[in-house]
Amino acid sequence: MSSEDVVIRSIGLRDLTTVQNLFELAVVDGGDPTEQLHDNIDMVRWQMKRVRQQLFADEVYIGYIAEQGDEAIGYIAIVLIEHGSVFAINVFAEVQELFVVASHRGGTIEQRLLEAALATVESLGVRHVVFDVPVQATAQIGLLDSKGFEAKSTRMILEVGTASPDSTGD
Repeated sequence: MSSEDVVIRSIGLRDLTTVQNLFELAVVDGGDPTEQLHDNIDMVRWQMKRVRQQLFADEVYIGYIAEQGDEAIGYIAIVLIEHGSVFAINVFAEVQELFVVASHRGGTIEQRLLEAALATVESLGVRHVVFDVPVQATAQIGLLDSKGFEAKSTRMILEVGTASPDSTGD
């Protein structure tokens, strides 16, 4: 089967277990930074499903799934985020997850998932989309560059308790 045989469709509530299974593949594939927190994997699965259910209920979860035959091979999840101030309420979209199983990468599936989600975001009148991408994810960075994304900042992350005692530079 080729990537032309892949169907891209919007995610519904009935797809949450499938999305969670793909999410777990993505976590294993990318290395899970929260692995030490997963004392009870069944509880984590239940919590993640509840989070997605709540996002659906709040109508801020935009997702698409890629299927080839009966097999789910990838998905994208975007969350709409409101940022309010005294003068205005701005809504932007944040790509939370974009994943395609390893055996189907290198084709157009990630691109098609991203395009479907961006079309929905644009139809809602959202003007800005944010996507945090690890610096080593060169394929995704290339895809985002081709779609007009621009690097606007560098996100620095500190794991609390790991900073050196003399981190002030003195």
